Amino acid sequence: MSIGNYRKVYWLGKASIKYGFGLLAKLRKMESFTAFHLQPNRSRRLAAQVSTATLLACPIRRVLVNGSKHLVESKGPDAPHIHATPAVRRWKSPGKSAWQPNPINFKQYTADFPAYRQKNVSGFATFLLNFLQRSAKKILQYTVSKFGIFPLPNRDCKIKMPITRRHALMYLLSSVAVTTLTAPKTAFAQQTTETPAAPAPVQMPFSFDILTEQMRAASLLPPTPAEEIDGFLAEFDYDDYQRVRFNRDRNRWADIENARFQLNAFHLGWLFNEPVHLSSLVDGIATPMPFSTADFDYSDVQNTIPANFEMPGVAGFRLMTPLNRADHQDELAAFLGASYFRALGRGNRYGLSARGLAINTGTSDGEEFPRFTDYWIEPPTANSKKVTLYAALKSPSVTGAYRFDITPGETTVMEVTARLFMRKDVQQFGIAPLTSMYLFGGADPGTYDDFRPAVHDSDHLVLNAQNGDTFVRPLTNHKRLGNSYLAAQNPASFGLIQRARDFDDYLDAQAHYELRPSLMVEPIGDWGQGTVRLMEIPSDLESNDNIVAYWVPDAAPAKGESLEVSYRLHWGLSPAGDRSVDRARIVRTRIGKGGFAGVDKKTDRIKFVVDFEGGLLSGLSADTDISARVTVTRGELSQTTLSPIEGTHMWRLVIEAVPEKPEASMELQAVLNGYGQDLSEIWLYQWEV
Repeated sequence: MSIGNYRKVYWLGKASIKYGFGLLAKLRKMESFTAFHLQPNRSRRLAAQVSTATLLACPIRRVLVNGSKHLVESKGPDAPHIHATPAVRRWKSPGKSAWQPNPINFKQYTADFPAYRQKNVSGFATFLLNFLQRSAKKILQYTVSKFGIFPLPNRDCKIKMPITRRHALMYLLSSVAVTTLTAPKTAFAQQTTETPAAPAPVQMPFSFDILTEQMRAASLLPPTPAEEIDGFLAEFDYDDYQRVRFNRDRNRWADIENARFQLNAFHLGWLFNEPVHLSSLVDGIATPMPFSTADFDYSDVQNTIPANFEMPGVAGFRLMTPLNRADHQDELAAFLGASYFRALGRGNRYGLSARGLAINTGTSDGEEFPRFTDYWIEPPTANSKKVTLYAALKSPSVTGAYRFDITPGETTVMEVTARLFMRKDVQQFGIAPLTSMYLFGGADPGTYDDFRPAVHDSDHLVLNAQNGDTFVRPLTNHKRLGNSYLAAQNPASFGLIQRARDFDDYLDAQAHYELRPSLMVEPIGDWGQGTVRLMEIPSDLESNDNIVAYWVPDAAPAKGESLEVSYRLHWGLSPAGDRSVDRARIVRTRIGKGGFAGVDKKTDRIKFVVDFEGGLLSGLSADTDISARVTVTRGELSQTTLSPIEGTHMWRLVIEAVPEKPEASMELQAVLNGYGQDLSEIWLYQWEV
């Protein structure tokens, strides 16, 4: 290393101590002061001064700083308080293979400030001095031993902040040390009656390509801890959280003339304790979309809610449009929790959900839940027919940039483009995951003491192959975890559907399961060879989403690789692809003990009854030469019977089979054929005791 580079490192350490003493001098001159909220774009200099020592370490390559909340106000007329929450820094120390948390953190101080200044400043001074000395030593050790040169801050430093400050800090890294050390003393001035006006929101250039490059760069860095809430937000229990409502008169975009869409947010708290950040995107410029307690109705909430408190983010958001009536804003879609989202077609009620990505679901490595951390949403123009939004996805194994184009209608269509970057190898990579609920009904009535004949959001998995075959798999809720794998080459579509559409199928006047949407995934482009995996998780509650389905490519990306995938999601009562176009569809499946009705059933046979309707079958007579092709795996086929059902246009296939072992499962497949072709969808079933 050259003498010049040693000199740079030396002066960095010396400057840290020098500037630290300067900060201490300012602290000693203060008589008293009241801390205040560190709101977006407000009091940035004060926050920077409190975390000076941390930010001075910024030039170290690959240092991550998470400073989402430096200061939080607790107001009181006689005893102002301050909570100093530190930035968390991680670095890779020389000779260590893993990233280690920095053991040096700001302590939390809560005190009456006149007394605090007299009693605790000297202790704080000693603490800060020691901190700076240790930081300087670490900087010298690390830069010299690791790089031999002084790395440039604007190229190698990353600061993770809330969206309201993140982008500004990325552009200010090269001068952050100067900014922190030259902040005027007035930043600490006593606040009594007025709150300083917030400056204009930070605006940043944005595009899908910019987001892509940000996610590509993020994939090369170790993952950062998720932001977490504290204070009154962390105190919400289930009951209080359910009482919070968004004030509809504060819906975003309501003031846009002839706009067909509006937006509001979900409150933080209860299960949703990791903030997400929203930005408005207009003409390639992103502007943070702030939310405060003034946006919400807290009627009957037991917690004390501060007025006009600016939220550190939100739990998610919902989109609304006149979906069912021209004079009413109906919910169209909701993004809430990890990477989950759901949507409605006309006349639907919320049911199943989609996810951004499934990582290691049901594997020995343990499931990972990638999370949408930030959204950029384009406000609607006059009479626009769709909403476009972008999302950043992050997890320990992958980062991703997503684009959604959402078009409402009888069937609501989402066109999704995902650009994914692998941080590490994963055991299983699931694309376009769907999650739903199946408790009982149809082929699997269970033993529930319930007046309802069925309870489920979805009752079948459907896979449409490129050759025109449609595979239909009734869902089950058995005692053991169920796994089914449907191999396909570039599938035309797949999804989870609800075929039972009559009220009498459920008799539930509140849930109205007959109105839950089906969801079909339509790949765009060639997805190659892969498998649709269906997981059926045992459940005893209808509140549990126990059904998962997703596409697993044979050629999954490895660590350091990237993948772009596009598809459409079709939400509705009868979306395209939920049934075969020209073949008889499977209406229902029933299962019972084999043998003859009215006779003591001393048999180990299992009876499967499958009803078909539509296609060419509707016009065929009973003497038509058609047959059923049936196969059984891990069992023996005993007999099959195919006949029309009088007074209907349906045909009934009865299959009796015996499992090879009493506790063994059986895989069954059946299709009707005649005139040299298949006349029906292909029925699949996995039977277990």
